[in-house]
Amino acid sequence: MHTKISTGTLEAIEEDRFSLLPPVVYLKSFLKLYAQYLQLDADILVKGYLKHYKTGS
Repeated sequence: MHTKISTGTLEAIEEDRFSLLPPVVYLKSFLKLYAQYLQLDADILVKGYLKHYKTGS
């Protein structure tokens, strides 16, 4: 399965480089795809990441 998420976006997600991330509507979709690719619960991953993203830490 290919996610079609750019390497730069994946790196920004992994490294918490929030300023390089796309708008939240796209970020949610990317996180869901990435979770599915990693065989993780997409809802838990998205909620957790967005909470982390909104606090900026």
